[in-house]
Amino acid sequence: MTITCQATVPWAPGQPLEIRNVQLTEPQPGEVLVRTAAAGICGTGLLFAVGAFSYPAPTVLGHKASGTVAAVGADVTTVAPRDRGIVCDQTFCGQCAACLNSAMVYYTDPSAKQRQHQRMRLGDEPIRQYLGVSAFAELMVVDAHALIPLADDMSFEAGALLSCCLTTGLATVFNVNRPAPGSSVAAIPTPLHRPPSRTSAKELS
Repeated sequence: MTITCQATVPWAPGQPLEIRNVQLTEPQPGEVLVRTAAAGICGTGLLFAVGAFSYPAPTVLGHKASGTVAAVGADVTTVAPRDRGIVCDQTFCGQCAACLNSAMVYYTDPSAKQRQHQRMRLGDEPIRQYLGVSAFAELMVVDAHALIPLADDMSFEAGALLSCCLTTGLATVFNVNRPAPGSSVAAIPTPLHRPPSRTSAKELS
């Protein structure tokens, strides 16, 4: 059984978005169906929009979002229907050496990328899910590990920001700069710009 919802679809980098009906698979074991409440626009999405970041297309953009659980697949015990959650594009398996050493961003299980090719269709054609999320749609099918509980007193809009931009900034501070407790740091924002080289779609497939 498939689930139909509306989504914004870019046919190629640099092309306008179109609102189309897309088909999602029912959540499989370890997966969750989420009704999108809020989604943020990230720098990588803007780079795709101007043709400076290559990704298999057509697709459905958006990788930082929040929403409400609509259904869960088999073996999912961490969330239940009607739970509020933040959707993160950093999926982890929970079983490899990296995950077991609290370095989930470096997980080695390749099955997450494989599932991104199987969850979404546009008519008769399968399309690649964007970074495992594809949030610019009414519904998302994501790994249960990618869903973080959202407190009742936090808005969906704030939750969507937490799923990418805040965590990216914090990871830069804690994992790269590694300041000592009590030290002072300066954060200097830089404008979005086109990178000198393009990321190939082959690298991301």
